[in-house]
Amino acid sequence: MDIIAWLFSVPILKLSIKIAIALSSLFLFVQIARWRKQAQYKNPFESKISRKKPGENKKKRRFDPNELPPYPEAIFIGSGTSSLMCANIMSRSGYKNIVILESHDTEVGGSTHVFNESGFEFDVGIHYIGEMTKRSLAKSLVDTLTENNLEWEDMGDPFDCVYTSKELHPVHVGLQNWKEYLLKKFPKESDGIETFFDKYLDKHTCKKFSTTQFILKSIPLLIANFLIKFRILELFGLWNDKIYRTSVKDLVESLTQDKDLQKLMCYSWADYGTPPNLAPWAMQALIFKHFGEGGAYPVGGSSRIAECLIPPIEEAGGKVFCNAPVSEILYNGSKVMGVRVMRGSSSYDIKAPLVVSGAGIRNTFNYLLPPTVSSLSYYKEMLNHELKDPGMSMMSIFLGFDKAQEELQINKSNIWAHFGESLNSVTEFLGLRVEDIVNSKENQVPLLFISFPSTKDSSRLENEDLKYKSSCTLIGPANWEWFSKWDKYEVKKRGDEYNTLKSQLGQKYIDRLLEIFPSLQHHISYVRMGSPVTNKTYLGSPFGEIYGLDHTIERFHPNNIAKLRPKTDIPGLYLTGQDVLTCGFVGAAFSGVLTANSVLDRNIMNDLLRHHQRSAREKDAKKDK
Repeated sequence: MDIIAWLFSVPILKLSIKIAIALSSLFLFVQIARWRKQAQYKNPFESKISRKKPGENKKKRRFDPNELPPYPEAIFIGSGTSSLMCANIMSRSGYKNIVILESHDTEVGGSTHVFNESGFEFDVGIHYIGEMTKRSLAKSLVDTLTENNLEWEDMGDPFDCVYTSKELHPVHVGLQNWKEYLLKKFPKESDGIETFFDKYLDKHTCKKFSTTQFILKSIPLLIANFLIKFRILELFGLWNDKIYRTSVKDLVESLTQDKDLQKLMCYSWADYGTPPNLAPWAMQALIFKHFGEGGAYPVGGSSRIAECLIPPIEEAGGKVFCNAPVSEILYNGSKVMGVRVMRGSSSYDIKAPLVVSGAGIRNTFNYLLPPTVSSLSYYKEMLNHELKDPGMSMMSIFLGFDKAQEELQINKSNIWAHFGESLNSVTEFLGLRVEDIVNSKENQVPLLFISFPSTKDSSRLENEDLKYKSSCTLIGPANWEWFSKWDKYEVKKRGDEYNTLKSQLGQKYIDRLLEIFPSLQHHISYVRMGSPVTNKTYLGSPFGEIYGLDHTIERFHPNNIAKLRPKTDIPGLYLTGQDVLTCGFVGAAFSGVLTANSVLDRNIMNDLLRHHQRSAREKDAKKDK
């Protein structure tokens, strides 16, 4: 505040600031006027409900060039949440014949799909979602676009538990309740705990960060750069660099020296996959606020998300295909003009006036665009410098148990197990040789996420094949380099050495599970493991990363926030997905909103806010009757 007071006391600086504020206000006025024009597309939240039922065309989704709609108006690469959300909004707003191309051979929906094997069902990417149990903007978005066909099961209280120093700590629903637990558990750390909740988890802090991201990514880049250069966002109180871009590790260590409390204050950092020493506090704050009122799981399993988003797209003449790997984005010398799908030795060119890539920025600019085109884009420059490091990869272990959940005494709560001594433990673990890890008598796995998907969806109890079995998903950190030499081989053709290493390393994660739940050991009847190269095969991530671009402090510098936008500097090409905004289901969902905002040149976010407020008033009015 002293610096700001000094700035306003110097005449020339005072004049400069006034001019900057006046110009930025003018720019914002022009942008608002642009949005109010609302282009030629209608409000997607006022459209009629689709007549198609979720899952109606599920068996007809394998790619067939004869099933392509005539004259597609847009093509999407990838069928993840962002692509489906964006295509759904565009279809409601007036777009016709949208084509969505998914590389997975049998499933659409990206990380929302599930797989069934040996009588067990596993989710691969959705383990719990926040903001779905109570009224929220995110729930309004999802409810509307799925036409209220997607139901949610509350995970109860506690929805998470943290295991550290051989003790389980519940994470209660409601930040105030969790705060009270921590104060009771760590009475000597009351000052740090109070500051943690009151200053660094303040709702306005998180809201301003999200608002700033939307502003910088929606307005013209020239205007965004102006606002950043002259620090207009800070003058208006929308940006706090000391809070948003302080590392998670530095922040929690400034509040307490208690190692267990430090871990609790950032226990869920693997939700975005960047270690505490590299991640900005803004990401951890968003996660805590997102799950502030607990977690929920889709009734019927996470594959219901895609099935409920697809009908409005098909109603507008669109098609969603799996087994349709895009090998190239077509460029005619001045703009993007479509994509090429490769099926064995056959290729199919599909033309459209615009292409939306949900395949990730790294895939889009390093592999899908012709090098002569991508080299001209600033996105390529960012990948070579600011964003050159890929995000963290993981090992996934899927376990099936031969008993029902009641007999095993497992429940809906996720377990975040922290075995490391410090917040640097994962970084140190990833720097080890994998041979040393598997041969060591000491288990060195520092972190494990444990989920029991069979407990989260009560509708599965109606299925006799699933009723008397239970499933478990384990996720832990892994280094791409440990398995990279098998990258060139196809699935199930990587050889004995690969399978042995994967099994030995995977057993280390299973042993960590059994340290917490020893009684499960004699009930494991099914085991399947996935390595970083497995991630690449099924997620299309170049280095097995599960969250796309690493969520580092550098990524969330205002300049990079502004640059990572849906509308690219290549005509006809747009981006969507977790690289555009943040990872996670809700991050991906709002990335879809942001991309639709750019494609339609309509303020979709304003449409959503008004719809949310109107719906809230209507529900309140019904309660009063």
